[in-house]
Amino acid sequence: DKEEVAKEEVATEPEEGEGVVMLRLRLPAGDEVSRRFRISDSLLVVRRYLMVAHGFSDESFHIVVPFPRQMLTDDRVSLETLLLDAAGGRGGGGAGEQRILLFIEHG
Repeated sequence: DKEEVAKEEVATEPEEGEGVVMLRLRLPAGDEVSRRFRISDSLLVVRRYLMVAHGFSDESFHIVVPFPRQMLTDDRVSLETLLLDAAGGRGGGGAGEQRILLFIEHG
C-alpha cells in the first residue's frame, strides 16, 4: 500500500549531525514547519512527509525553491543537489547545520 510505504519512510526524523539537513517548509497558509532529513533523501521523501504529516494529497501541491524561484518537478533530485545548487556549487554551507527553505504551493 502506497500510504504505508510513505508512513514508514518518514516515521523517524534523523538526529542532527553529519549527513543531515534541516528543511524549513513554508506551507500554503503561511505556516512554517521545520524538519530534519537525510542529505541523501530525495524530494519524493519530502513529498511523502507532507502527505503523511500534513494531509496533502499527491497532486494537490508543488515544491518550490523561493530564490531564484523554481518549481521542483523531479522527485528524484536529492537534497544534497539542492544544497549544492543553493550554494552555487560551493558546497552546503560549511560549519553548522545546513538548511534549505522550500515553499509548498497548492497545485
